[in-house]
Amino acid sequence: PDKDYFQWKATLSPPSGQANTPQLTSVDIKYIADTENPTNPTTTNGWTSSAKTTELTNGGYGSANAPSGPYFEWSGATDDVNVYGYYVYFGTDNTAEPLTAGTFQTGTSFTNSTSLTSDTTYYLRIRSRDNTDNKYTNADTSVYTLFTYGYDVTGPSQIEYVNASPSGCSKSNSYSFTWPVPSVAGAPLDHYVYKVGPSGAETNVSTNSVSNLTPYQEGANVFYIKGVDSTGNVATNWATVVFCHTGAAIVSDGPYVEAKPSAIIVTWSTNKKSAGYVRVTQGNTYVSEQGHTEFALNHKVKVLGLRPNQNYEYQLRWIDEDANLSESGMYSTHTTAEPLVQDLTVSEIRQTTAIVSFKVTSAAKATLRYGRSLPYDTQISLGTDYGVS
Repeated sequence: PDKDYFQWKATLSPPSGQANTPQLTSVDIKYIADTENPTNPTTTNGWTSSAKTTELTNGGYGSANAPSGPYFEWSGATDDVNVYGYYVYFGTDNTAEPLTAGTFQTGTSFTNSTSLTSDTTYYLRIRSRDNTDNKYTNADTSVYTLFTYGYDVTGPSQIEYVNASPSGCSKSNSYSFTWPVPSVAGAPLDHYVYKVGPSGAETNVSTNSVSNLTPYQEGANVFYIKGVDSTGNVATNWATVVFCHTGAAIVSDGPYVEAKPSAIIVTWSTNKKSAGYVRVTQGNTYVSEQGHTEFALNHKVKVLGLRPNQNYEYQLRWIDEDANLSESGMYSTHTTAEPLVQDLTVSEIRQTTAIVSFKVTSAAKATLRYGRSLPYDTQISLGTDYGVS
């Protein structure tokens, strides 16, 4: 109450057996005035709610809002008689007078019941009062603020851009990414969360760079990144960058070799279009390298100029459309012996004709040269098909 009253009443009774009526002749009442102000609370704690499962940091940020929080408790106020209660203000004005802008209560706890605005700072300001209406007073009114609370449910801004290294298309299996620090409206930035691919696992990182990430597929890959503030608010949108992984073409079938007396024919397939070549050596000596410049999946290369009945080594070499150069291991082959003529006969010799027949030891095209004297000046091609007779 604003005024205090002292009331008393005396009931007088004579001793037993006496008829005299007692009389009150004088009353002395001593009144000692209480002019000493109480002290303010010395300890104030805040939580997200009265359940007190998550404690708040004075001067920090949180996401607790009405009707359950934030919740505060305080202690440590003293008075020579008794602390009667507290004028409590909780709002955005750090100079507000609790006596006029706040409400009076006798308890030592407070739960916010007013909806808060994100990215806004709120102040818990308290003045103690004793039974005789003395109030805690200080010339420095900033000490009335016992707890500062930043309400923040807004995540960091979207990261502006992301750099990928190596850039462009690369056959590298290790990529690095960097990005600028995003802006925040309330709570400070705490860390980042990233993933590689739309269904990749989300991973936290404390710095604005990450390295040694592997692509999840050939061709276009996507790196995702966004910021997280100290209250756990996450940026609404991912920042992304596309990085191109180009794996070198590989042999998917073969090689198969067909040996001839002076050539080998090598065939194979690759999983990506490429230009194919065959490099031939004999021992440690380079012999020849021949191939085609067209990009294809199936390859057939004929290496000419070899010697019959010889051991050779050959190696496949190819370059794909992304300029990835690859090569195989070494393979061995053996050219066949040169074809020999057998069973040569001449029959039905006439004035202008004769029948010549013969066999060869391996399939070959044949040419018959003849004349009256060396060098023979007449030549007959015996067809275009390979044969043995």
